[in-house]
Amino acid sequence: MTLALAVIGRETVWVVVDRRLSYQNGTYRDDAVKMMALEADDGVGLLIYAGLGATALGNEPSAWMSATLRGQGWLFENALARIAQAANDQLPSHLKDIRGGQHFILAPMFYKTGRSRLFAIKNVVDGSGRHEGTFDVITRTGEISAPTIAIAGVGTGARTLDRDQHFGGLRRSLHSLIKKNDDGRVSDQAVADRLAKVCFQVHQRTADKTVGPRSIVAWRRRPGSTLPGGGQAFYTDQVLEDNVHNSIPFIMAGLDVQAIGSAYMETAWDRIERGLEPWAADSIDPELDRRLSEISHDPDDRLR
Repeated sequence: MTLALAVIGRETVWVVVDRRLSYQNGTYRDDAVKMMALEADDGVGLLIYAGLGATALGNEPSAWMSATLRGQGWLFENALARIAQAANDQLPSHLKDIRGGQHFILAPMFYKTGRSRLFAIKNVVDGSGRHEGTFDVITRTGEISAPTIAIAGVGTGARTLDRDQHFGGLRRSLHSLIKKNDDGRVSDQAVADRLAKVCFQVHQRTADKTVGPRSIVAWRRRPGSTLPGGGQAFYTDQVLEDNVHNSIPFIMAGLDVQAIGSAYMETAWDRIERGLEPWAADSIDPELDRRLSEISHDPDDRLR
């Protein structure tokens, strides 16, 4: 499976996932993107998952979730409900062929009101082929008696953390670091580095090798926060990668931001390789126009 860990602070939601895809023949690769970002009219958050890493055809659920939501201006919770519905329809045929037959999605987010939620979507296919799908709110923060910081994880890596006698200390140290970040006393990079280190340590401690050494950390701010924006960082062996092409699926008010951004970046790099300025001198670049025209704006919930 994987490690997918979500933390909600006062100002920021944080997630970390490893990048390993494990196959039943014992082989694996470490280039999966097990998350997507979602920005709706009423809130912003991140979706991470453990379970099905890719279909038999190599399609990843992160790209499928993005395609399911593109072209539609869902409110945040309605968008998650759409993902849950699509998961009920599409996942069972794929889950019956993977070990454990389970797929879990966590979605930490902030509403524009400032309140936060941690949603969970669960799909399980048992040995008899019976399917069960659920969509729940598992944590409400920013409310009376709610925790200041919420933390949740799924996957084999999360079980490794649960068994770790030092996990209580890790939880406290993460809480302390993120509170300092919320107060502007610790940089985003310091928090991202710490979460990448956690993922790498879990990789080292997970005996069945289902958690890999590469990871992605992403974060999003509470709307209206005085702290700057959000971001993502890619790591190999807890060392920050400098590949400018790294990105995660991102749907903003129905727009496929990742696809649009990729079209601009690919066009710019092609021009640089030909010894030209990265952007056309005039406002029209035929190659950019072609790439943008090829981007689909229609939803597609089929998980092939």
